Amino acid sequence: MLKHNSGTVFEIENQLPELPALRLIYVSTIYDATYYFTSNGRLEKGVCAFQYTLSGTGRFCDGQTTFDLPPGTGFLFNHNDPSYSYYYPENTTEPWRVLWCSFASATGADIVSAINRQWGYVFALKPSSGIISRMQAYCKSGLLSGVMSSAESCSLVMELLSALVWSKEKAASGKERNLISDRARAVISENSRRLLTVEQIAKMLDVSREHLGRKFRQETGGSPYQYILGNRIERAKLQLMSSATPVKLLADELGFSSAAQFNNVFKRLTGVTPNAYRRMHFRKKYN
Repeated sequence: MLKHNSGTVFEIENQLPELPALRLIYVSTIYDATYYFTSNGRLEKGVCAFQYTLSGTGRFCDGQTTFDLPPGTGFLFNHNDPSYSYYYPENTTEPWRVLWCSFASATGADIVSAINRQWGYVFALKPSSGIISRMQAYCKSGLLSGVMSSAESCSLVMELLSALVWSKEKAASGKERNLISDRARAVISENSRRLLTVEQIAKMLDVSREHLGRKFRQETGGSPYQYILGNRIERAKLQLMSSATPVKLLADELGFSSAAQFNNVFKRLTGVTPNAYRRMHFRKKYN
């Protein structure tokens, strides 16, 4: 038995065939051993998926080794890979709650195959990691369907693949990376409902604002403030797609000094005003 709790199906505007096209993101709950998937019958080429355990435990087999999938682990695969299977264990009683996404493109499938050859299928990511938080935010938005640009879709898929590869490289190096930018982004993700300033983040990390800014720019090429703005704009886009909250109120909720500042920042980062973005995307919820 499988229940889809929440999620969004995406339409990609001006899709370039070579770029990964995000199809959907869902949170689902599996209750019994009738849930069993293999590559048999999955003949569609170029479709890939990632499934991540939020609670409970599942299992994944790559054709040779069987892996338990406790919370914080997930698996990445091509649908038409001939060797995989994943399922709800027969001796388990706790529901298996998962966050999963699907994306498509021949290029993306080639990348996934290369990752599987180099690093295997099973990965560990912290629940607080940026990509997991972003995926869950779409599921919590209440949208049944949404629209993404080709660039946005590609960016999210590549962020996922990069996070998975980085998790393996970090483990292979035998040491935990401790970049201040990673710590700052984790603080922002873990406090997504608070409007943290750069000063507050620096204080939480026990460093000076100047040190945080200097190291963040060295490690990412951008400033903490730019990252915070980008994070707020992503939250704004979800709100604009899923609610009728007035732009002025939304600007206040997101910590902007005025509706004018919100409009200027939103247009600079997306190319359109908040109201224009809502007109383009809000109706998709009801299609």
